[in-house]
Amino acid sequence: MDERRKQLIIQEIKYWQKNKLLPDHYCLFLLHLYSGDGNRLVKNKRRSGIVLSILAFVWMIAISYFVINFTRFSIPMQIIVFSIILFSLYISSYYFRTEKPLLTNLLAGLASIFLIGGGILLLNQWGKGQDWLLFFLVISCFVWLLSGVIYRISYLFFCGLIGLALIYGWAIYSEVSTITLLVFQLYWLPFALIFILLSLWLGSRFSMSGSIFLTGLFLLFGPEIESLYLSHIDVGVIQFWLFSKIFVLALMLIFTRKRWLPFIPL
Repeated sequence: MDERRKQLIIQEIKYWQKNKLLPDHYCLFLLHLYSGDGNRLVKNKRRSGIVLSILAFVWMIAISYFVINFTRFSIPMQIIVFSIILFSLYISSYYFRTEKPLLTNLLAGLASIFLIGGGILLLNQWGKGQDWLLFFLVISCFVWLLSGVIYRISYLFFCGLIGLALIYGWAIYSEVSTITLLVFQLYWLPFALIFILLSLWLGSRFSMSGSIFLTGLFLLFGPEIESLYLSHIDVGVIQFWLFSKIFVLALMLIFTRKRWLPFIPL
């Protein structure tokens, strides 16, 4: 291939990368291929494989040591070891975000699970109460939201939103023990409408719009889900509200499908 044609192809690939027409790792691979850096690409892959193997071994050793010897550590040592493992997972996930997106998803998911599991383990070990647990769960959900945006992982962002919704339901549980389901709707429907309208307004401009839209749909059924745990609300009333919402929602989704389908990860 002549040099002029090669340069035109390289410029086109850079245009694809700049305008997000192809994933970054595909563009990098094509750039390496057409710029004559094939040997360097192979070396980089081998180097990444070695680094990955070393990191995987270190993670296994560190997590196993943390779990086995957890109760023997002092409180400062528990915090230090927990933080080192957690940040190493997040940093490694960020390091592989362009070359190995599947690995990035795996590491970010593992870090998020370790954050919740390890944090709850620490709180139980220290004898903290429900208020501390709620506060920690809220912080963890915001970490998931931030991770989803940074790593462009929609399921992490969605889990963060759903986690906050579940915490909200838990927080208001004692406040709704005597009210009717009709009044109960006021605790959930305004938030559901805000999320749905916000996702439609953001559209394809924000990569997490689909997660916001799906969270809004989940919030629509928040009253019915939580009512299942309230003994004073009749099951027949719950079923009436549930099927009515499903019917109306199905009609709305059908007639507005051109508006929301483009940014929903189906």
